[in-house]
Amino acid sequence: MELQTKNNAASAKATLIIKNGVADVYFDKVFCVKTGDDVYDETFSFPKADSTFQNWNLENAKADNDGLLIEENGKATTVWNRMLSGCGYSFTFDARSDVESHGNVRFEIFDSGNNSVQTIEKGFDVNNDLEQKEVEITIKRGVKAYISFSSNAKLFLDNIHGV
Repeated sequence: MELQTKNNAASAKATLIIKNGVADVYFDKVFCVKTGDDVYDETFSFPKADSTFQNWNLENAKADNDGLLIEENGKATTVWNRMLSGCGYSFTFDARSDVESHGNVRFEIFDSGNNSVQTIEKGFDVNNDLEQKEVEITIKRGVKAYISFSSNAKLFLDNIHGV
């Protein structure tokens, strides 16, 4: 479960209601991440036991060394829904590859009827040094986007932030 609050919220509370009978309820790996003014924040700090991440669809990709490793021709996709139509956003992320290669980040934006209304693709060069990359996008209209990272070679990602 993901809970998002307004930036000026003093606290957050989640309530679980069992409507029928009695149940044992267990919570594991509960954490809170304060993102400030960021509209997206992913540090890959909490991998699941199967080397995947909450809210990520991984194809030939997995958790690796406190980050995300996408194998050659693999893909990692997540959902972003903290956007406003008509606004510009800057996304930064750390990227590295074993060889000089070209990575790609794709934003597929959807309206409230779940219709694809805009697709933005940005390429970036990577080498064996972990370097911060930046892509800037403008959302014409939409309420959610699927963000996908891919590469023609192994791609290591960490610290994805959007403002």
